[in-house]
Amino acid sequence: MPDLFAGSVEPLTCLNPGQPVEGASIAPYAPFGGNGLTPSVSWTNTFDGTPNGVSPSSGSLGPIINAAGTYQLVVEWLETGCADSATVTVVEGQDFGVDISSITFPNILTADNNGKNDSWYPFLEDLPDVEALAVLTNYALRVYNRWGQVVYTNAGDGFASGVPIRWYGNGGNGEPLAAGNYWYVVDFTSTCGDSQSGSATGQLAIVRPGN
Repeated sequence: MPDLFAGSVEPLTCLNPGQPVEGASIAPYAPFGGNGLTPSVSWTNTFDGTPNGVSPSSGSLGPIINAAGTYQLVVEWLETGCADSATVTVVEGQDFGVDISSITFPNILTADNNGKNDSWYPFLEDLPDVEALAVLTNYALRVYNRWGQVVYTNAGDGFASGVPIRWYGNGGNGEPLAAGNYWYVVDFTSTCGDSQSGSATGQLAIVRPGN
């Protein structure tokens, strides 16, 4: 029976909630096939027995793990019916958390495809190296025109929280909104470390070529 190694997984944090299994291998059959044998590979959470992904037929043995626990790698060789298994333990890291109190929303969107301000999204003024959207759990954006009509929202009925997104100045039908002044309302939540939530309102100018 060949040696089977389930690899290792970096500790999970709120900034990296899904970590890949690194270094999983079957020797001397790695990565797949070899010696006329075909491996069937699966991963299972040993706590509740739920499957956690099947490795592709050509590629890494390791899936993405997004919850702490112990995972079992099972390999069965289809030609012989023989099987082997190994486990890897995934832990939560000491999460330093991210303070989002400096979250800032731009007041302009220049939809000219020049690579600057082509999309509208918040940033953390005190933490420029951290992508604000990556640490937000909920992000409900509403954009209003001058008559107070909602022209875009990523939120559901009742303005329930939505998915963090970059907004490209499109309306609800996907068509580009006209150049001009708009108003935004955003409700947001972060669970990266201590739970934090807030809201922001302001005026936003959409600038388009020729306007």
